[in-house]
Amino acid sequence: MRPPYTEVWIAVMLTLLFHSHAYGLELGVNVNERPIDFDVQLMKRANAKWGRAFAPVVSMFDGRVNPALDAGLVRFKQTAESGFHMILSLKHDFTGSRLPPPDSEGEREYFGYVRSLLAELAPYADIIVIGNEPFLETHAADMRYDAGWGGYPINIFYERLTALVYDFLQQDPALSHVPIYIGAFNQLHAPAMRNRADVQRMLRFAEDDPRIAGIDLHPHVADYAQMEQQLEFARQYVTKPVIVTEWSLVWRYKQYNTERLGAHAAGREFASKYGLDPEMRVYEYINRITAAPVPEEQFHEFLMSRHWFDPALISKSYDLFAKYDVAVATYAFITPGTGPANFGPNYDPWILNRMYIPRMAYTVTGEVAANYGFLEEFARLSGSAYAVVHIGDRQVLLTPGQDAYHVELPFGTTSVPEIRITPHTSNSELVYRVEEGEGLLGVVVIEKLEDDGAVRHSARVHVRASSRPAMKVTWGGRLLGGPVNVRSSGEVAIDITTDVPADRLQWTRVELVPVVAGAPRPEAAALVFDGPAPPQGYIENTARHADGAYDVVVTLQAAGGQAVTERFRVVLENWETYVDEFLPPVKSGWFANVSRKQTVAESDGWAYAEDAADGFFGDESRLVATGASPEYLIWEVPGWQEVVVTLYARGEPSRESVRLSASADRVSWILVTHDASWVRTSQAGWTEWRLSGAAPCGLPARYVRVEIEAPEGPASLQLGRIEIRVPKLPKGI
Repeated sequence: MRPPYTEVWIAVMLTLLFHSHAYGLELGVNVNERPIDFDVQLMKRANAKWGRAFAPVVSMFDGRVNPALDAGLVRFKQTAESGFHMILSLKHDFTGSRLPPPDSEGEREYFGYVRSLLAELAPYADIIVIGNEPFLETHAADMRYDAGWGGYPINIFYERLTALVYDFLQQDPALSHVPIYIGAFNQLHAPAMRNRADVQRMLRFAEDDPRIAGIDLHPHVADYAQMEQQLEFARQYVTKPVIVTEWSLVWRYKQYNTERLGAHAAGREFASKYGLDPEMRVYEYINRITAAPVPEEQFHEFLMSRHWFDPALISKSYDLFAKYDVAVATYAFITPGTGPANFGPNYDPWILNRMYIPRMAYTVTGEVAANYGFLEEFARLSGSAYAVVHIGDRQVLLTPGQDAYHVELPFGTTSVPEIRITPHTSNSELVYRVEEGEGLLGVVVIEKLEDDGAVRHSARVHVRASSRPAMKVTWGGRLLGGPVNVRSSGEVAIDITTDVPADRLQWTRVELVPVVAGAPRPEAAALVFDGPAPPQGYIENTARHADGAYDVVVTLQAAGGQAVTERFRVVLENWETYVDEFLPPVKSGWFANVSRKQTVAESDGWAYAEDAADGFFGDESRLVATGASPEYLIWEVPGWQEVVVTLYARGEPSRESVRLSASADRVSWILVTHDASWVRTSQAGWTEWRLSGAAPCGLPARYVRVEIEAPEGPASLQLGRIEIRVPKLPKGI
C-alpha cells in the first residue's frame, strides 16, 4: 500500500486541483478497462505524471469478481506504489438493464459491491470519478423523466452514488481528502446532448454539490472546433476543476476508413516505396500491419501520407485544455491485444489514437514503437516545472522549455512590486535581478544555477502596467469575466470594485443586454443600476427578465471624460425546461428498437417524419398526426407553469387545429389559451410557429396535453418539439 496521505501531499493536491491555471495542466496516460497495460518504464519515458483506468463495475458485480485478486487491479495498485498519481473511474454500464431503484434490494447489493471495490482501490487513487460515460452507458428508459422515481433515474442514481462514495471516504481520515469527480460528459458540442434536461441537471449538480470536486470530459470529436465547443459548454455550467480522462480525433479518422492509399500523391509515393497496392483501403492496411507489424518508420510514413492525421494533436489539445483550465488530461496509452484486427470499413479506429503502438509497429532497437508525433509532444509538455515566480499578486510557472514570459499588472502601477520565488525542486539555486525594458516597468531575469555556478536555465519575465482601468464585477457572489459564463436565478447581489480613484469616478451604470442567436441586442437593454458610485450589495431580481444569455454591460465614467465599459456574459435560468424533440426509436439489427418517447400517454395515430429536413430548417425528426380524428400526446411534468410548442404549418394554424390543456390528475382537463408567434417561413412553404401558454392560475398542474386535428394529415401540420417549464427554486448564483 502507498504511504498514507500527509498534510503536505494534500496541500499539493488541492493546489493542483483548484488552482490549475497557476500551476499548469498535468498529463497522464489512460488504459480504460485494461489496467494490466500500465507499464512504469513506458510511463516514465513519456514523462507521464498520472495513470487512469476504469473498473467495469456492472460486469465485475455480475461475475462476482474479487477485486483483491483481479490482475488488472493489482497492476493499478502497483503503478500507484511506483509514484504515479492515479485516477479511478467507476463505470456503470446499464445499457442492457435498468438502474436499481432507490432503497431496493438490487441497489443495496450493487452499492455493497461498490464499497468492496472502494475498500480495495481507494487507498491507491488520487481522484475517483463516479462514472465513465453515464449518458452512453445507461438504458434509454432511465434517461427519461420517470414519475415513479420523481425525476430522471440517471440523475438520482448518480447522486445517490455520490453520497455513497463520499460517506465511504469520510469514514477513513486517510481517504477523506480524495476528491470526487462526476462524468464523463460526452458530445457536449451537439445540441441533442446539450439540450437534455438530465445532462444539464448533472452539470448543475456537479457545480452546486460541495461533495463533488469537479467534472470529467471525454471530447472524442471530428475536429478541434468540436473539442473547444465541448469545453466551452461545460464551462458555462461548471467553475470547479475539469479533468479530461479521454480525448481523440477518432471521428475524423473514421471518415477516411475507406480512403485508398493512393488517393493523393503522397499516398501513391508511400505505396510505391513499400510495394503496396495503391487501391488498398486504409482499414485494409491497418488489418495488414496488425497481422504483421512493420518498422516504426514505415508506419510513420503511412501517417505522413494521410492529410487527415495530425501529429500535433497532443499540443493543440493541450493549448485548448489550458485555455479552459483543465487540471489533468490522460491520453490513450498503448494498443491493446495482439494479432490481426480484422477491422471492417465501418470500424471505429481507436487503434490510431494510441501513444505506443506495438500491435502495429516495432523498432530495430527493441524499444516499444511510438505513434507519429504523439510521444515527443506528450513528453515535452509533461516536463516538470521547477519554480513559481510571484510578482505582486501575479504568478508565473517556470518550465525548462520556455524562456520568455509576460505579466500585466493593474492600471496605475508605477514600479515592479515585491518578487518571491517558490522552487519546486531543491537540487539547484535560483537567483533573480530586475533589468530595465523599453515600455516596461522592468524585466525580471531568473537564473537556475548548477552547483558550480553555471546557468542551467534562464527565464525573462516582461512586466508592464495595464493601459486600461480595470474593474471586478461579482454577480451573486460569482466573479464575472472568467472562462465560464455565470448562471443564476432568483435574486442576486451585484458588487463592483475598480482601480479608478474614488475622487475621479463620476457615475456607474449597469445594463442587462439580451443575447439572441449569439448577438447582443442593445435596443432591448434593461437598466439595472445607475448611480454616482459602484454598487455594493445591490439586489437585482433576475426573474423579471426572460431566461437566456445576457451581457452585463458596466460603464464607469471618470473625471476628464475617461469612460470604461466592460461586458460580461451571464445566463439566467429561472426555469427548468423539459424538452421532447420527438426523436424516433433507435434502430438495432439484433435487439428490439429502443423507444425515445417521453410521453406518458398518446393516441395511436402518430408517425415520425424524417425526410425533407431542409424544408423544416434542418429539423430531421418531426411528429405527424395520421388519424382522421384528433390525436393527442400527454406528458407528466409536476409543477409545470409554461409550455412552448414548435410546429410547422402551411399558413397559420387555427386554434381548433391545435389545443393545449392542463390537468392535475389526468381526469379533468382545463383548456390553456395560447399565443401563436411566427418565426420563419422556408422556401418549401412551411412556416415555423411557436405556440406558448401558461398553466391556469391556482391549478397544481402535473400533466400537459397537446391535441392535433389536421384533416389534411402531414401535408398541413407537423410537430417539431415541445418545451415544458417548471420554476426553479432561487439559488441566487
